[in-house]
Amino acid sequence: MSAREKLGKEQRAYLNQFRSLFKGREDVFAIRWEKGNKSGYMPAYQYDRYLYQLHKRNGGTFKEYKDKTYLPLKDHDYVKHLKGQQFIGIYPLLKDNYFSQIWVNRNNYEKHFSFPPYCEFLSHYSRVFCNEM
Repeated sequence: MSAREKLGKEQRAYLNQFRSLFKGREDVFAIRWEKGNKSGYMPAYQYDRYLYQLHKRNGGTFKEYKDKTYLPLKDHDYVKHLKGQQFIGIYPLLKDNYFSQIWVNRNNYEKHFSFPPYCEFLSHYSRVFCNEM
């Protein structure tokens, strides 16, 4: 049973709304990592942990490990994120090099941009959906 099937009607509606607000690539997503004083985001991968350990014992690193593929972004990843079980990031730059949306804090940028004409300009030259914060 998928994460979407386990959700109630109200929870599914909330998940759909959340997904529509934070749209990006669905073939890959980022996960947050922490190691010592450092932290960041990296793509989520699927790989054989046993084969990776063998590679690592021979002096290899994860970066050079070839037998890995991107994990696609699924409903259960959003659910885990919303429950605070994992932190994910989306890649807003789509495969065809377009952005799906741009968020603009109008209060901070109205000195620099006239908001509606700026969105019209962006929409004319790319597939952009503008939202105000």
